[in-house]
Amino acid sequence: MHQLMAAPFLEQHVLVRPGSRGGALLPETRYDELRALDPSEPAPPWLAQAVTERWPDLDVTDQFLGGVLLRPPSVERKWINGWCWRCEASDVPVLWVGPIQSLEYGEAPFNCCLPCIRRLEALVFAHQRT
Repeated sequence: MHQLMAAPFLEQHVLVRPGSRGGALLPETRYDELRALDPSEPAPPWLAQAVTERWPDLDVTDQFLGGVLLRPPSVERKWINGWCWRCEASDVPVLWVGPIQSLEYGEAPFNCCLPCIRRLEALVFAHQRT
């Protein structure tokens, strides 16, 4: 398992630690810098500092970037105006969360507005803690 994951999330970039609560925001330039580096290179000093500030028990100084999972930007996850499948608000900015399946009717795109995405994230977090 990777010690850290850097990924685009909504309109930002985040650095998270599996099994740990919270995370750190990454400027887009830093995220792009991580993606451009070779996994066999050591972590840049700014990353080591950000990790130590957020997770004092984790030191990535002089560790290889292979311990950081870099999620690429997804081309499918773009905000569009539409209908939120969770709160049923219409003509609001929604983001594709994934497919939803029905045994009787097949599959449809599961789009949610920002408040509902945040609620789903909280539910996933609660699920992981049990």
